[in-house]
Amino acid sequence: MPFGYLISALLPATCVLAALAPRRSPHPLAAACFVLGFINELPFLAAYALIASTWLAAAEGDLNTPVGWIAFAIDLLALAGLVVLVLRARPTGDVLDRALAQLGPPLARGQRVRVPVLPMLLWPFIRRRFDVRRTANVRYADARRNTLDLYHHRGGGTARPVFIHLHGGAFAGGRKNQESLPLIYHLARQGWLCVSANYRLRPASRQDQLTDVGRVLGWVHANADRYGGDPTTVVLAGGSAGAYLAALATLTIDDPSVKATVMLYAYYGDLDAVDARPGTPPFLVVHGTNDTLIPVEAARYFAVQLRRTSPSPVVYAELPGAGHTFDIFHSPRSRAVVRGVATFLARIRVTA
Repeated sequence: MPFGYLISALLPATCVLAALAPRRSPHPLAAACFVLGFINELPFLAAYALIASTWLAAAEGDLNTPVGWIAFAIDLLALAGLVVLVLRARPTGDVLDRALAQLGPPLARGQRVRVPVLPMLLWPFIRRRFDVRRTANVRYADARRNTLDLYHHRGGGTARPVFIHLHGGAFAGGRKNQESLPLIYHLARQGWLCVSANYRLRPASRQDQLTDVGRVLGWVHANADRYGGDPTTVVLAGGSAGAYLAALATLTIDDPSVKATVMLYAYYGDLDAVDARPGTPPFLVVHGTNDTLIPVEAARYFAVQLRRTSPSPVVYAELPGAGHTFDIFHSPRSRAVVRGVATFLARIRVTA
């Protein structure tokens, strides 16, 4: 009996269901939807796997049994669900464009950001690019976790603006080489010096973690020029907990080199209680409507509160169907986010 084929159909179908109809509560179910929902950003790879398993089952005669036909029907439903996931991600670029419209007219045709399509279709897991040099585990302070990775184009260059990214992980986990790599490599190819930094985790206090962000900034000020970077032009960014730290540092550390802040699927915590200082730079806040770990309502509230006190634009984009950590793989959604972030930086004239 083709029970192996049935199992190979049930697993992706469960993942598709978790991505299509995620649940925020109870917490174990929300966490399960988060993990299973990674298929949301791997629709083409999942489709290839389903088609391959069906072809193999047909070659072995498994479709000639009732169990095989049940598995085949589940495969068809899963494939239909994957199509829905792709269609739901398609408006992401338009959503970001509408949000960015508050910054003024669109970029001229020759200035528009182009992001390749093939990676999301053929190699979504492979984020590295041969024309970008990665220098790993550079120490910026004395604690064991105080290390960072540098990314810059192999072609050389000087006065590169600096993009600092802080990882997520609920302040208790995560690492510098797992999130936003499609974005980091894209910016590095476009002439940025990108810095992806670790910071101390729990039981370290939030103040210790904020101190680490300040030390990363200090390292950039002292060393960026050695790698062709411009320490006077810095963008702070992060995902989840890292986005919280990037925003908190921007709002509380008076550093005129920070020209913009990018928050992806952020944890907002008490940020709404922190008033923007006079020199607060522009913010880009991006959150998914289907985030099961951090509700989209928190993102909306933060954007409203920050707009009340910030002297600079606060761009808020709410991505339909997106969950948490939508920036890890090459996907239709992450491709649009890469283009949106790069366009935001170009529109506020922080460019390479």
